[in-house]
Amino acid sequence: MRGGMHDPQLLPRNERQFLQRHAQQRKADMHRLADAFEGAVGEIVETVSSSANELEMSANTLTTAATRSQQLATMVAAASEEASTNVQSVASASEELTSSVGEISRQVQQSSRVANDAVSQAQKTDARITELSGALSTFRPLSLNVSFLRSTFFTISVSLVCVGAATPMKVPRSAT
Repeated sequence: MRGGMHDPQLLPRNERQFLQRHAQQRKADMHRLADAFEGAVGEIVETVSSSANELEMSANTLTTAATRSQQLATMVAAASEEASTNVQSVASASEELTSSVGEISRQVQQSSRVANDAVSQAQKTDARITELSGALSTFRPLSLNVSFLRSTFFTISVSLVCVGAATPMKVPRSAT
């Protein structure tokens, strides 16, 4: 009897109907469960797909921002290099200017020494002419030559003063 109980043909009609309804109910439950599972998986797939799209958009935005940042960094580096070059040019020009000012100062000092030497020499020459004028005052024809020398010396002295190489000096007058 045991083996016959599982055979639906041998069971009474009520039990067979019960088992059929139970099998149908179970089948319907399985379909509902499968539909619910499929719906849940569908929602998950849709959520993952939406998240993937959002991640792709975020990645594109980040790529664009990174590209722009790289372009800006390149521009800043170029501007910095240009500024550095300009600073070096200014420093070089400043050194040249300092050197030029030093050279001009040296030349002014040299010119001043030459002018002072010329004034000193002119004073010695004037003193010498005065001595000669005194010694030659007895010779009248020669006194005209001394006067000529004196006026020439005065002209040279005035020329030196005009160019700024000497200070004016007085030419002594002789008793001629």
